[in-house]
Amino acid sequence: MNSEFTLSQGAGQKLEFAVQRNGGTTEDVDYLSTGDNFRAVTLLRTGKAKLVEVSENGSESVVIPTAPTPVEWTFDGDGNIHFTVTSNGMTREQWEKHLESRGFRLSDWARNVLRRASEAPTNGVAYHIVVRPGSKISSRDRVTKKIRAHATEKGWKTPHWEVACLIRDTFSDEQLEKMGLWWIVTMHEPITDSGCGPSLLDSCRNDDGRWLGASCDGPGDEWLGDGGFAFVVLQVSPQN
Repeated sequence: MNSEFTLSQGAGQKLEFAVQRNGGTTEDVDYLSTGDNFRAVTLLRTGKAKLVEVSENGSESVVIPTAPTPVEWTFDGDGNIHFTVTSNGMTREQWEKHLESRGFRLSDWARNVLRRASEAPTNGVAYHIVVRPGSKISSRDRVTKKIRAHATEKGWKTPHWEVACLIRDTFSDEQLEKMGLWWIVTMHEPITDSGCGPSLLDSCRNDDGRWLGASCDGPGDEWLGDGGFAFVVLQVSPQN
């Protein structure tokens, strides 16, 4: 009997890895295959349901936000990418759990940097983001201090660290590819990692998964041209 739905080998492998990564068992797979249990997962994925953490005494505590509403992006005349993301009040610890629950991978370095972020999270703040593609910057100018200086000249502002998590949570690797980018580094205030180096959080796509990573941010550090640099603008405008 033919079925309209076929789980490809690659998709099946992703599911297997997800089960293994989260300590799942064959019983968990059986659970998803029973009754309307899988429907509950699709409701969560599409933002029509919320996941609530329950403490050992049975009380409900932290509500973990569901997948964000899809966000459109636009290109301006200079090739910069514009979009808006809105903060949700999640703490560093909640972001770490939330991204993992959605199948994103966090590098050890990213965990280190994220856990050391000191600026308090915000809730309900709409960040209008401009991403300057590295391919639009000459190699001699693709240096941290020059990139930041250019942003200052354009009136672009330094983002909150949570913007990096919002970008990762909002855009899939396929969408990053459509933007023509392998990564988006959020140009927030550098966070001192455990090695006492200045670091930035970034969203990156790779053959082995969807990552929240971290990058060095020394003033003289040079960057490749295959990614983009995210700043905040006061309003979405092609002139910015």
